[in-house]
Amino acid sequence: MTTETDYSLNRLRARARDLTFNNDLAATAVEVLQSALIGTGLRPKAMAKAKRRNRTAQDLWKNWAETTEVDPEGLLNIYAIQSLATRSLVESGEVLLRRWPRRRSDGLAVPLQIQMLEADHIDTSKSETLDGGNRIIQGVEYQGNRRVAYWLYPDHPGDSRLVRTTESARVPAGDIVHLLEVLRPGQVRGIPRGTPCLLRIRDWDDYADAQLVRQKLAACFVAFVHDIEAGDDNPAVAAAGFEEEAFEPGMTKQLPPGKSVTFGNPPGVEGFEDYARINFRGIASAFRVTYGELTQDYSQENFSSSRSAGIPIHRSRERLRRHTLIPHLGARLWGWMIDAAVTDGRLDSPDVPAAWRAPRQFLTDPAREIPAQIRGVRSGFQSISGAIRELGEEPEEIFDELAEDYAAIDERGLVLETDGRVPVAGSPGAQGGEGGEGSGGAGGERKDGGDKGDEDAED
Repeated sequence: MTTETDYSLNRLRARARDLTFNNDLAATAVEVLQSALIGTGLRPKAMAKAKRRNRTAQDLWKNWAETTEVDPEGLLNIYAIQSLATRSLVESGEVLLRRWPRRRSDGLAVPLQIQMLEADHIDTSKSETLDGGNRIIQGVEYQGNRRVAYWLYPDHPGDSRLVRTTESARVPAGDIVHLLEVLRPGQVRGIPRGTPCLLRIRDWDDYADAQLVRQKLAACFVAFVHDIEAGDDNPAVAAAGFEEEAFEPGMTKQLPPGKSVTFGNPPGVEGFEDYARINFRGIASAFRVTYGELTQDYSQENFSSSRSAGIPIHRSRERLRRHTLIPHLGARLWGWMIDAAVTDGRLDSPDVPAAWRAPRQFLTDPAREIPAQIRGVRSGFQSISGAIRELGEEPEEIFDELAEDYAAIDERGLVLETDGRVPVAGSPGAQGGEGGEGSGGAGGERKDGGDKGDEDAED
């Protein structure tokens, strides 16, 4: 793939961006995939053996990453940076993030900022072998098979407002996150996600424009006036004395003797919808989104077909999230934060790994899907924590919130239908008695409106 993109990568990236800005289908596909992959952001949970260290690292992340001080321009927090990086990955095929260590006097929670750079900053034309034996391929320097540096332009090469520096500078790879999806062994640079359908989208635009112009022209010719006496065989005579008329709704026009009118018959658009649907399915397939997500047209789908179509799409997104976004974006940002905190003395050890929570997944049909999850948990096929993580939530946070809610409910003596400790009639927990097995005293209290709890206390 290095050879294929050596001379065409910049043009390919420019065409993909142009379509994203100027074509509704491409813009929708990029937006859908960005939201599906990253959502509100990948959130870490410190997993060190020492709980005190976990709390410190988690507090540092919250106070640093969730504020806009992480961005040198002061516009984005870390989750917005993740979102923009994912969008660039889909739209342009790659993106760069560069770390900038800061001084303690700058007043940051962690002395570190993250700068985002478009892939255009990489000097693609730089391919050579250095005196020490290192090789530079499309602006990426290798020592053996390991990436050791990137050759970057200080200014964006496409910015005509600046007096740009045309010489690229070497930046160590440890200070750069080069986010790209690797599709082939030895791949150096990233490819826009919509590459397979760029021509299809452009052809569809041309076809739709041609149909629109055809209908506009046909609509301009409302009627044709014929001279019966002169006949149509002599156009010059037939056109003599002809005056163009403007038609209005409800207008009545008296024609002179010897004149007749033939109204235009605009051409139809037979086959337009079928052709559009075929093209839209191809575009959706190239971007790895569903037809419904791309077009918001669910008239051809039911619940089962929608779920079936979403399974391979979900697997593709989960693969990209686990193989690319988490290890090359989330984990690198977390590692940079930990290193900066240790260097500044705010953390006593760099040994603080993190587990990552995927973005929240919204259910297509909660009335069907939630009971299925409950049955999976009760039958032992799935844990409660696993079901919660599938929805993009953190089990411990949910359990802590539930404990607080139940304590507040019990303290006030409230009886709520939404209390999960009370078995609902007909549910598995309601079998075999009033409170149901495992419902505990709280279940009994709410079954009898609070009287049973007093009886139990007296006994």
